[in-house]
Amino acid sequence: AEEIYQQLPAEHQPQLATVLSRLVILSPDGETITSRAARWSQLPQISEIAFVQAMVDSRLFVSHLQNGEPCFSLAHEALLRHWLRASDWINTHKDSLVIESRLQQLTQRWLKEDKSSSYLLPQGKPLEESLSLQNMSVFTLDSNELALLNNSQKKMRTQRWLTCATFALLCLLTFTAILMSVKSQQAEGLALQKRFEAESLLGFM
Repeated sequence: AEEIYQQLPAEHQPQLATVLSRLVILSPDGETITSRAARWSQLPQISEIAFVQAMVDSRLFVSHLQNGEPCFSLAHEALLRHWLRASDWINTHKDSLVIESRLQQLTQRWLKEDKSSSYLLPQGKPLEESLSLQNMSVFTLDSNELALLNNSQKKMRTQRWLTCATFALLCLLTFTAILMSVKSQQAEGLALQKRFEAESLLGFM
């Protein structure tokens, strides 16, 4: 693998990171490294296609059909553990790979439940970590994962708006209650004053 890598043109070598991000998956606990198939259609750049093709020609990757789509995958998972360049990349991006693995599982669950809003990502760390993958050029999320994140963000914004609206309504109700209480006290004081005046007048008469 290292020999083939060194023989690649300099502009093709950096594509290793992007290709590995499509082939490598870690268990949610971050301990188990496994491989997965990737679609050829996921490779938008000619340099990425050339990199994968070189690996296929060297029998390090295999090209095949999966669900009727042309795909490629590792010929041996041992490549991820024994090729130093690949294992170093995995160790460097271990946290991001764990987040990606969780996002894939959550996306599959969301799709299985007919995209129910109950299975969107909650506000907080799970959503923030998944959104961080969008800012990393190495990782490319598929359309379903992006849809999950977009819908989760919409739900989060709606919840924030409802929270703000509820808070504003409570403030308004509190202010109204205080105002009514003040007016009630003023009215009570005025009535008491008139009563005293009337009593004084009666006493005078």
